[in-house]
Formats: sequence, structure tokens, C-alpha cells
Amino acid sequence: MAHLASIPEVVTLETSEIALAREVQAAFLPKICSGCRGTRIASRRLTSNDIGGDFHDFIVDTDGRYSLVIGDVAGHETYSALVMALVLGAVRVLGSHAQSPPSVLREINRLLCRVNDELQTTVMTCSLFYGVVDPRARTLQFCNAGHPCPLVWTESGQVLKLKGTCRLLGALSDLACEPMSLRLDHVKRVFLYTDGITEARSQTGEFFGLERLQQVFERTSGFPIDAQVEAILRTVHDHAGPESPLNDDITAIVADFASTTKSQRTHTLATSPIHLASYEQATRADGRPHQRSHRQPVWRQPPAVRNARALASRSARASLTGGQSMIQEIAAHRLGRVPGG
Repeated sequence: MAHLASIPEVVTLETSEIALAREVQAAFLPKICSGCRGTRIASRRLTSNDIGGDFHDFIVDTDGRYSLVIGDVAGHETYSALVMALVLGAVRVLGSHAQSPPSVLREINRLLCRVNDELQTTVMTCSLFYGVVDPRARTLQFCNAGHPCPLVWTESGQVLKLKGTCRLLGALSDLACEPMSLRLDHVKRVFLYTDGITEARSQTGEFFGLERLQQVFERTSGFPIDAQVEAILRTVHDHAGPESPLNDDITAIVADFASTTKSQRTHTLATSPIHLASYEQATRADGRPHQRSHRQPVWRQPPAVRNARALASRSARASLTGGQSMIQEIAAHRLGRVPGG
């Protein structure tokens, strides 16, 4: 009887310790990035248990670049939380002076493989997306080690997804991971998430799925970023059912790159075409592009079409204002000369 009487005290102690661990873990993970120049970020994390394996971070470098990091440790509860703390700590140390995303991923992979060699009873693996934003060059250089493909919303209204570049970390000691580069000139938002969203199940066992996530992301892309994150998570919650517990941890991050000044956007439209090599276009179930409009984006129109539009616009302005210099510029274009060239 004395043994049974001590059980509530033990349970209370364990519950208290887990609550403290949850509080400490939450303190590890940022909600915003005040040093991410030119980008607004909103994030939200939900755990299926008291502590979990999802993690994210925003690492600002001294040269103005910053890193967007999101990962997911296999497993649940205490096991995955311990590995998460190990990986997140290593990411922060390595990321502060890393030259490129592959160098960070290779070191994390070596770390996990060494731990797995010591354990000999289990294999700790981790998915990780690591992207470095250069605000001056307007690029996102990234590597994706087995993590769900981030979604990209472009100025034309298309929803695209970034390709994976290598396998899960910790599985094998040799890791070949080539970085990919994404131009941000015509990117409005990027959505980073963990598989707790796409693998959320309804009461009938139906997965939430990538197709449904793409639709919700597109439908809410006009929302403020905080409201968009909340709307996505609310839709996932409604799909699973109000009384259903989460099957997995969930992390959702929206990065808004649309705060570039008008002058920058005008310049980049003319000189920096988007590099779709870093994209996989998201498609609907019937195979059609998943987009709001079928209008061809300006930067993908043939040069002749772009020139004709530009000349028509300039002619209209010239006729309205009577500007002789504009008329001379149009004449120079028609003769094949570029003013000032």
C-alpha cells in the first residue's frame, strides 16, 4: 500500500519535469527574426506530446546574410527531443561561420553517424532544410536533406515547391549534397513546414496531404503572415477533428520576401529572370499547374513582347505629357539604338 501511495507523487514529479523540459525547449526556438533584413517571418509550433523533435532557427551572420533552418528528428517524446537539442546546438555553432549549406549538413551528418556508432541499438536520423538568404544578391542558397519540400508563392500567383537535394542525415556516413540557388526577385513567400501537417489524419484515416496544403497555402497567401500560419494550422486541425490529438509534431513558418522596395523590383524585373531550375512546379491532381492566373509572367514573355509592351507604355506617357525626350527614346529603340548605350 505504501508503494501505491507513492505513485501520485512520482507522476507529479515526472509531469513537472516534462513541463519544465517543454518550457526550455520552447525557449530554444524563435518565433520571429529581427535581424532578417528585408524579410518578415511568422512561425508556429505544435507538439503531439509534451516535448517533440521538430525544430527551426533563424541564424543571422555578420555580413548581413541569414539562414532559415527547419528540421524534424525521427521518433517522438524524450528520445527525439534529446536529439533535437543536439542537432540544433550543432547547427547554431556551425551556421554562424559556415561558408555554404552543404558544409553544415555534412558536419551534422558526421555527428549523428558517430552517435549512432556508439549506440549500436538504434539509428538516429533527421531531416533538415538549410537555406542561406543573401539580401543584396536576392538569392536563397539551400540544401534539403530529406525534408518536406518547401512551397513558394511567386508574383504570378503560382505555387511551386523546392526540390530535395540529399537523403536524411544520420543514415550513412557519406553524404553527397549539392546546393541549389533560388532567385528571390519574383518570389513573394516561402512556406517551410514539417510532415506533421501533410501526414495529419482525419477520423476516417485520410491524410491531409500535399495537394490540400498547396491549395490552402495559395488561398491564404493574401493574408498577413501571422494570419496565414494560423489559417493553415486551423485547417489541419479541422481536418483531423476537434477532439483528435496530433499524430506528430507540427511546425509552420512563412517567410515573406515581398518587402523589397519598388526601385529594386523594377530593376530586377528587367535584369534578373527567375531561375526555375531550383523549382518543381506544384500541380493539381489532374496535372494542371496549380496557379491563380494563366497570364504569362512578365519575365517569361519573349523579348519582342516585352519590348512592344514597353514601347506602347512609353508612347502613351509621351502623348499625355508631350515629353520630347521620351519620343526620341522610342525612335532610338525602333532604329535599334539604346539611348545612353
